[in-house]
Amino acid sequence: MQAENFPKPTLRAEPGSTITQESPVTLRCQGSPETQEYHLYREKKAASWITWIPQELVKKGQFPIQSIAWEHAGQYRCRYYSRTGWSKLSDPLELVVTGERHSGVPAPGSALRKGSALRGISLSQPSPGDDVGGVIPT
Repeated sequence: MQAENFPKPTLRAEPGSTITQESPVTLRCQGSPETQEYHLYREKKAASWITWIPQELVKKGQFPIQSIAWEHAGQYRCRYYSRTGWSKLSDPLELVVTGERHSGVPAPGSALRKGSALRGISLSQPSPGDDVGGVIPT
């Protein structure tokens, strides 16, 4: 089954996508009932914090951030894998951090455009043809 035959996943932030610095937030990716694993991607900059999330949460599509910082801000997308292949990427979710900005910290990334590079962290081996860390499929 090709990716275009899978329902596109939904990515949301709880309690919301605008979060005060040092507050908790969870990014949740919702796919089909047959989903075996989820991957979360961030535009332009690798989201290394994903590697610290327990595998049992990732398998449920949950990506918690205990204390959000400016480095977490940016646009995210997710997708899921089932026995028959990968889904398309979700629509982008802009994660915004509010509060006092410390000097020397760069501003969040610019808007995601078709063809923009995504970098992702996978907690499992990518399948052949997988575009982890590649360009957003058109």
